[in-house]
Amino acid sequence: MFTPKDFAAESPGKLLQMAGGHFAFVPNPLPPAIKYEGKIPRLIEDANLALGYLRGSAQTLPNPHMLIRVFQQREALLSSRIEGTVAIHTSYYLRT
Repeated sequence: MFTPKDFAAESPGKLLQMAGGHFAFVPNPLPPAIKYEGKIPRLIEDANLALGYLRGSAQTLPNPHMLIRVFQQREALLSSRIEGTVAIHTSYYLRT
């Protein structure tokens, strides 16, 4: 059984004593307030601008969905590097 002393003051909610003497933890409402400080706001702005540029460029293509496989393959290669796996690029995905 938990008691109020088992919870830190900065817990994301509060402990309420219920009828019968037991306690219930009531979490704070979601989503929590996020403070964007330092370089983060500028990085978010740069990312939004890049996405807007990509979206605008994709609209000039006859089939914008043809980019999906290229990005999927790039993401797979980068993920495999993180895991320590060696992978190479093949043109198979570009033909299908």
